[in-house]
Amino acid sequence: MGTLTISDHDLDTQIEQAKKAGVAALENEPRAKAARYSPTRRQVLVELTNGCSFIFPADKAQGLAGASNKDLADVKMLGKGFGLHWEKLDADLSIPSLVVGIFGSKAWMRELARRDGAATSPTKEVNNYSISGECPHFEVCQSGLKLHTKYIDLPRL
Repeated sequence: MGTLTISDHDLDTQIEQAKKAGVAALENEPRAKAARYSPTRRQVLVELTNGCSFIFPADKAQGLAGASNKDLADVKMLGKGFGLHWEKLDADLSIPSLVVGIFGSKAWMRELARRDGAATSPTKEVNNYSISGECPHFEVCQSGLKLHTKYIDLPRL
């Protein structure tokens, strides 16, 4: 196998691009500020850094389905809030993916759809609509796409 070489200039350029992408992600992507598990509802509650909150059923998420309440309660945030981690379950979930209804790998989502009898996954549903106002999940706004969410009363995290 050959050796890959890159010039110092190209390496510096790639590093600078990566730094800019990281700053943009911190400013634009949803991140967790706090997370906890509700054993009475078997749901994970996540408070985002932008002040929004959302809940998802633990049994829908890859690696969490069927886990004990004790193991589910041991949720930690990863990195700067871009993910959630359950050590004993060896499970990691992405906040940006969870916010748009993606609870695991493509195979996991196909199995969820099959089990729940859904005709399409949340991702396919969003992709089937134009972003011209017909989509039930997103709207175009000046800063880009804006996720529609249901507002519900959540206990403080």
